[in-house]
Amino acid sequence: MWTCPALFSHLNNFVFDLRLRNAEGEIESLGVTGFHKFYDESEGWQSASELNSGDIVRGLDGEPIQVVSVERAIGTMRVYNMSVENDHVYFVGDLTTLTHNNGCAASQLPPMKGSTHTAIRGELEDGGFSMTKKTNNAAGNETWQHADGSEVRIHPYGNQSQTPYKTGNNAHIHKQDPQGNQLNDRGLIDNNRDNTHIGISNPPNLPQVRGRPHGS
Repeated sequence: MWTCPALFSHLNNFVFDLRLRNAEGEIESLGVTGFHKFYDESEGWQSASELNSGDIVRGLDGEPIQVVSVERAIGTMRVYNMSVENDHVYFVGDLTTLTHNNGCAASQLPPMKGSTHTAIRGELEDGGFSMTKKTNNAAGNETWQHADGSEVRIHPYGNQSQTPYKTGNNAHIHKQDPQGNQLNDRGLIDNNRDNTHIGISNPPNLPQVRGRPHGS
């Protein structure tokens, strides 16, 4: 028997209406975050936002469930997630569709590449994150944490020392899951540092603070 040690909730504006149909023609709609995973029979685990009409996802006992439509919802709404022990999977809805609970708060944030520092702060606050640390220097690096253990680190002026990673030398953020895995901007675990240094908009005075030009 599976147990659910914790339930989390936060505000999210990356939410989709997922309409599904089983072999008997029964249809239901699920409100899910764009990064919540479903098992696509052709592609494996896929985020809800990546599913398309006609895709087949897995139901209870392997029953095929067809995706009827995937539409992004308008506005910000409260969403819920739970931690599930052992396999981290469970079935949802009347059609008992297989889903994965790896969607920690950091993985469910909307794409932030190219966003401004101010916009990202707003998304984090709406997503239930709180700033727990800010460095006491000109760079002002910030750490934002969520109750589920995930975090986002903002480097408004990039790394202090220049590195081979151009994104790291400029303004960027890091998304991290509760286990310490680094995530790309789609909320997926990624070992490529070019993908986990998520570039954001540089502040105008970056050259003065870091002593190097924009885009170096």
